[in-house]
Amino acid sequence: MNRKIMLMLPLFLFILLSGCIGAENSAIPMPVSYDKGMDSEEIQSFSMTEEYYYAPASAPEPETKYSTTGERSEKDTQKLIRTGSMTLEVVNVSESIDYITAITTGYKGFVERSTMTAGANNQVTGSMTVRMPGESFDSFLDTMGTLGTIKRQDIVTSDVTEDYIDKEAQITSLTLQRDQYYRILNKAETVEDILNVQREIDRVQLSLDRVTGKMKYLENQIAFGTLSISLQTPPVLTSQGVDAFTKVIQDASAGFIGMISFLFVFFVTIIPLLIILYILYRLLKKAGICARFKERKT
Repeated sequence: MNRKIMLMLPLFLFILLSGCIGAENSAIPMPVSYDKGMDSEEIQSFSMTEEYYYAPASAPEPETKYSTTGERSEKDTQKLIRTGSMTLEVVNVSESIDYITAITTGYKGFVERSTMTAGANNQVTGSMTVRMPGESFDSFLDTMGTLGTIKRQDIVTSDVTEDYIDKEAQITSLTLQRDQYYRILNKAETVEDILNVQREIDRVQLSLDRVTGKMKYLENQIAFGTLSISLQTPPVLTSQGVDAFTKVIQDASAGFIGMISFLFVFFVTIIPLLIILYILYRLLKKAGICARFKERKT
């Protein structure tokens, strides 16, 4: 019995030793940490002078919008901006403004500006600037056609997909750049290193804020189309716009009134004077003065 144990003991030790060696070789080594410090020259060399900034190689790369063949990804959607103007002839400008405001609210849009003015010949005009969701823009235009007579309409659709994707990529790159600088700032040890890194952070943040502001404006223009509406009532007839028959009647009435005025002046002033002269002639004839005057001339 003891002999068997003595024979198996070397085998057991061999198996135990082989297991320890295998465990040591199979251990996974830890990755090299990015914790080593950077001197001021390395920090300063980490600057950017181009308009478009790109993160360091150690930072995660932004999601690619395009495939290697230059084609767009299926995730990309077309970005459109709708703008236009319209001149609408309506019966009542004030009521039309209220009606358009109600329709705009129903389409989840909003009225940006609204004015109403009384012009020459009491013709009332109005103007409105309406912001309408892009998906409701065409339906809103159709509704405007039922409100009155469209005298002029000009609609423009601009494709800003490329500009949108470009700004999106800039924001992603600048954000990664800023975050990488913050990681470097946490490892800086001297005041000079801290100031240099902070200067780069401020510069990148300024560029990021500028691009983000343009992106928000672009998104607002995409989300809401802009339509300028001019409202006017039918033109009022004036002396130049009345028909020929009415003008003849007006001229005849003016002439008739002028003739009556002339006759009135004639009968009031001339006729009494003639009557007085006739009476005076009869008196002189009766007294014989006219006969003696005739004899004297002969």
